Amino acid sequence: MTRSRLALAAVAILGAVGGVFVVRALPGYVKTLNSTNSEPIGLSTDSNHCTLTHDGLGDTFHIQQGSDRCTWTNQHFSHMHRHIVFEGSERFETLLPNPSSWENNWMSRPSGSFGNADCSDGGNQEILLWTVRIKHVNGADHWFLEFRGGTSLNLADQYQDPAYAGPIADGTSIDLGPVVQGQTVTYKLDAVTDYQHGAATFWWNGVQVYNNRDRPLGFHYDCNRTTDISNFDLRMQAGVYRGWTAGPMQLTMSGFRFLVDEPQ
Repeated sequence: MTRSRLALAAVAILGAVGGVFVVRALPGYVKTLNSTNSEPIGLSTDSNHCTLTHDGLGDTFHIQQGSDRCTWTNQHFSHMHRHIVFEGSERFETLLPNPSSWENNWMSRPSGSFGNADCSDGGNQEILLWTVRIKHVNGADHWFLEFRGGTSLNLADQYQDPAYAGPIADGTSIDLGPVVQGQTVTYKLDAVTDYQHGAATFWWNGVQVYNNRDRPLGFHYDCNRTTDISNFDLRMQAGVYRGWTAGPMQLTMSGFRFLVDEPQ
């Protein structure tokens, strides 16, 4: 495993377990990803009925009535076949209940030309690596973590029903608890974006809720499995992207503070 000097300064190797390096993040960030270095800078071109300010905790999304998207995006924040570690925090200053529809808070997927029309319709669900989203469960909104990817190239095995609270085939869905207005949540992700021998560990409010250091993460073919995307850039989207409209709401996010972002 090759490591840049900058990455070596950011982590300390504690040992190796089963051939997998165990690291501890040290103070200091390699980079921070937020709306000030998004593409385009500020709100994404698909955002509607909302404004964005950068102050306080970080990015504040002011979501008005009729908005189904208020996000920033970055098409090239990292790359497939990289080890990445980042942390962040966020809170809903004002919140409206999710009416049992899908709502993505932040998510990552490969970015590039997939070479066929299938991925332009439902492409996110077919090629997502991970997403933190909100689902309505037993009368209350809950945060959910979902990891995608698996050994099967069958599309049905890669798809996660947004209304479903449990795992489907090679997908993983974890209930992180209720969404509480005014409550700041923190998270940290340590992942290797590799199809064959990827890895993912996730902490929520300082507690490890998922750990698998030898699992596929993402997959290397497009929706028709005709284009190798194993060398694609990775895209990050953050904010509120949902299948319903309501307002006003306000979400504040710190952005993603990277401790590691390097080749495997």
